Amino acid sequence: MHKRIHRQGKSGMSSFVKILKRGMQKMGFSARNQRKFPRFDCTIPVEVHLDAPGQISVIEAVAQNISSGGMLLKCSAAMDLLTPCHLSFRIPSWFPGAKRAHEVMAYAHVRHADPLNNYFGVAFNGPL
Repeated sequence: MHKRIHRQGKSGMSSFVKILKRGMQKMGFSARNQRKFPRFDCTIPVEVHLDAPGQISVIEAVAQNISSGGMLLKCSAAMDLLTPCHLSFRIPSWFPGAKRAHEVMAYAHVRHADPLNNYFGVAFNGPL
């Protein structure tokens, strides 16, 4: 009895899965964007307090979208990946689970950076 072994590349995906994925894309199918928390478009002013050792900086930003797990920020200055920070903003009353609009202080860190356009994705240390 022979066992079929699929070799895995650097991404951990077998060559069969890669070929299948490529074929599905050519036929017009795309993978669904599965996120842990749904995102909601918004325009919310945010103060980003950078928690760098020995200094405290405050950056003005505007949230472009928000979820229970994080937000996309358009900032007035650049931030480095994995930078710890805390965010101060007013959560809107329409946000799922919010009974009313209220102030939030959330600890987070920078997960994604587009420094050329000053967009930064931050992940909250715990869900809102």
